Amino acid sequence: MAESLQVLLEERKHKIKTLEDMEEKRASEGDRPFTADEKEEIAKIEKEIDQYDADIKQREDQEAISARVASRVASLSEPRKTDIPRMNPQSEPKNYSTYPRYFKRCGLMKAFPNTREGEEAAYRSGMWLRAQILEDPYARRWCDKNDVEHRIMKEGVMTKGGALVPDELSQRVIDLREEYGLIRRFGYIEPMGSDTKDVPRQTGGLTSYFVAEAASITASDSAWDTVKLVANKLAVLTRMSSELDEDSTINLADRFAMDAAKAFAQKEDQCAISGDGTSTYGGVTGIKTKLFDYDGAGTDSAGAVEAVATHDTFAELTLVDLNNLLGVIPAYVFNGDPAWYCSQTCWAQCFQRLALAQGGATAAEAVAGVGKQFMGYPVRVTQAMPTSAGSLDTLIMLLFGDISMCSTFGDRRGITLARDTSRYFDTDEVALKATERFDFVCHDVGDSSTAGPIGGLYGNIA
Repeated sequence: MAESLQVLLEERKHKIKTLEDMEEKRASEGDRPFTADEKEEIAKIEKEIDQYDADIKQREDQEAISARVASRVASLSEPRKTDIPRMNPQSEPKNYSTYPRYFKRCGLMKAFPNTREGEEAAYRSGMWLRAQILEDPYARRWCDKNDVEHRIMKEGVMTKGGALVPDELSQRVIDLREEYGLIRRFGYIEPMGSDTKDVPRQTGGLTSYFVAEAASITASDSAWDTVKLVANKLAVLTRMSSELDEDSTINLADRFAMDAAKAFAQKEDQCAISGDGTSTYGGVTGIKTKLFDYDGAGTDSAGAVEAVATHDTFAELTLVDLNNLLGVIPAYVFNGDPAWYCSQTCWAQCFQRLALAQGGATAAEAVAGVGKQFMGYPVRVTQAMPTSAGSLDTLIMLLFGDISMCSTFGDRRGITLARDTSRYFDTDEVALKATERFDFVCHDVGDSSTAGPIGGLYGNIA
């Protein structure tokens, strides 16, 4: 499937940025010559840039033709101009609102604020979706007049390529991803300017020594390594009716923002927490997997704590189990953002059960429940953690620690949309695809003798 002009230009820019990074690295290392591998990589990137140049030229020619055709088609619905003179043409107001006085929608919005500003943002987003996805002539003209993706609307309509969503819609999707997804909300986010990025990580500090009089001081160095991020493409595919009227505009944007944000956030959490390195998780190895295989040889981290004998369900866990997990977490973690991470099932059957079972629970607390906090630390719920009420023998049941200290989330690109009218031709529906690019690396869960910034409690049926 061909990529849109905007995406091609963005990818070409990042390839050139990669060349710039390689040159800066070479210059910083004593202005040394390029190595054979570097020369081979440069030649490969230059060849890719040449191909992007050719594709961009072809896409520009195609979009110029499409723009001319679209303009002629749109003119069919334009009112005919008359030659009736006006008394004072200069007196016409130049600035006027093109938004409806009252917005029509079905119920309260969930993705956008229920204010006039939120309604306008949703309306702009909905008109953009109608213009780009459904090729609505009225919506295209409205976007053109109101500077919504003005360049794209002028040069042509989107066919099977992709287009970056406008700021109003993109920001709502991003905000909702952070609301629904724990990893984006509480993890360390590293922006990626290219498809791959090496992030430096300090693994050891300086060492101090006692020094005798007139004796030389022993030197020590900080130890460093790198965390390598490789962006993966994540996509969702849905469909919508091609028959949307004016009253559907706001709800169209609201529904898409909600659906796309939830889909992306859920998969991001699943990869970061349960990823096993397979294609199902985009090659990502998650926190639970790393706790049982911190070195790639199947060795358990000291942060993987076994529950007391016969405790393999949430309903059987006790304060002893939770305290055992807390006891292995290093002290420095408690200066950061430590928290419990579990499913809603675990929260209800373990944490809330233990809280209400302690002496002094009132009738009001029994009715209303308790706040999502336990032993002084917040409890953060994600359905990427185990939800089964049955046996979880040898499986991580819950986590405790600081996710931002143990991992890095690489954010490569925002939301991109593409559409196809042929996939669901028989039902007169439009296929809608949204994509993003990211990577997640869990780089520190400790080793066999020392726990890292996060640990997990696993079931013990014995």
